[in-house]
Amino acid sequence: SHSNWGTRPRGALPTTNNSGSRKKRERERGEEPETRSNSPGGNIASCGPESMASVEGRIAAISLYRTLLRAAHLIPQDNKRMFALDRIREGFRESKGETDEEKIRQMFLLGYTQLESIEVQTEHLSNLTSFISAQSGGSTEAK
Repeated sequence: SHSNWGTRPRGALPTTNNSGSRKKRERERGEEPETRSNSPGGNIASCGPESMASVEGRIAAISLYRTLLRAAHLIPQDNKRMFALDRIREGFRESKGETDEEKIRQMFLLGYTQLESIEVQTEHLSNLTSFISAQSGGSTEAK
């Protein structure tokens, strides 16, 4: 059998001409074909409804996490910004392994409520900083 290991681009896998033959042999022997996946979460295509809900929930949690971090980065005061970022990271780290659907639902609601709170606080602090700056003749330091 000829291998193209020496001529392949860096990072590319070698090509083979027996595509699918392993699965075919396993089926002929009456065995369940092995599914392989390089992703840590496994093969999404072979997930059942429960697993798909889990994957969708994980995607939603990551999306909320990133949105919260982006919103927190906009807080104008350093100490408040760092507190919010630390709290977001800590909260998600603590709830990482939660499996109770009701608790997860409550955590999502809390996360969206906290997002709204961060956005309101950011607007308020930005307006306050602008007001103080205008009152003090251009200096941006809040007293």
